[in-house]
Amino acid sequence: MGSFNSRIKYDQVFKEIAEDFFSEFLSNRVFFRQVGVENSLKDVHRHIRYKRDKTTEFIRYTPDGFACWHESQNKPSYLIEFKSAMTGFKYNNARPLEQMRKKVPDLDKAEIVNIELGSFGNLVSLRKQGIMAVIWIYVRFHRENKWLAIVPDESLNLLSYGRQNMRQTQGSGTPIANVFVRIDNKKVFELSEWIQRSFGCDKQKVGEFLQRQEKRFGGVR
Repeated sequence: MGSFNSRIKYDQVFKEIAEDFFSEFLSNRVFFRQVGVENSLKDVHRHIRYKRDKTTEFIRYTPDGFACWHESQNKPSYLIEFKSAMTGFKYNNARPLEQMRKKVPDLDKAEIVNIELGSFGNLVSLRKQGIMAVIWIYVRFHRENKWLAIVPDESLNLLSYGRQNMRQTQGSGTPIANVFVRIDNKKVFELSEWIQRSFGCDKQKVGEFLQRQEKRFGGVR
């Protein structure tokens, strides 16, 4: 899945793209602010990195962004986690994929993205509490659309594994969730479709905006 530092840089690019999106499309209607641990707890991150109690994990995996309608009592606010997936499984017959096909027989390797298990689990937990958490993810290898929105649900995690099972993919060794990202417009959406449903923006214009942003990922080293 590429180096950890590269993934952090890709995710940061996505956060900057989100800032530009809200500024261009919704500046007079929706307030957006980055609120993740990188922004709010820079000075303590090294102290909480290896703690595993539920309170600390909640803080460590706080979603990256907060979007709130201006002066609207009827429209929901959102917590948004920004992710990027630049490389997936190399082979369609990888052992983990064979395990996952017990749940989804026609699964293609391009329909799985790796998300840190703690992060995904925290987002699922937030949704269970009625908190509108969502993942915006750029998936370079997705066959239908590279820009997706995922409504976190434990059913999407087809397989979890940690360090002892990491040989089939490239990664840091952090426990991961193999998240199923076939677009169904229930839990997995084209991002432009989700934005149209949630914020009322024109889907085609949002799609064109996102397409223009893809080159920004090319400058990450």
